[in-house]
Amino acid sequence: MLYYLPILIIVLANITYHVSAKSVPKEMDSFFFLSLLYIISAVISFVIYFFRAGAGFTDVPNQAKFINWVPFLFAFGIVGLELGNILMYRVGWNISLGSLVSNMLLGIALIVLGYFVYKETFSMKQVLGVVCCMVGLVLINNK
Repeated sequence: MLYYLPILIIVLANITYHVSAKSVPKEMDSFFFLSLLYIISAVISFVIYFFRAGAGFTDVPNQAKFINWVPFLFAFGIVGLELGNILMYRVGWNISLGSLVSNMLLGIALIVLGYFVYKETFSMKQVLGVVCCMVGLVLINNK
């Protein structure tokens, strides 16, 4: 069960995420919303960190030693992800379709990235899966 717990968290968080992204008031500036979102997220993350770690503020300098370029790149990725999803719903994508299309394209891109950058294996089953995703994208978007 512990093996599947992260997947369950991801699925439940994504449901919350997409319902929330679709519910952002159209009148609200996207970047104001994102700023508010990140402030609230930072507070929640710090509270969980301090209670979970048990070390409190004394552990912060120790953790700061591990800061590198990754959080900065990650932040650009998160802002793009959040903004893209908000805009996707604002231009009229259905909640059932927008996420599906973007995640299928993401899956295909990550398979290619994994193969070329991380030297992960690429089986014929994965090739067939990519082809099925591409056919699915055509069928889903064909009106």
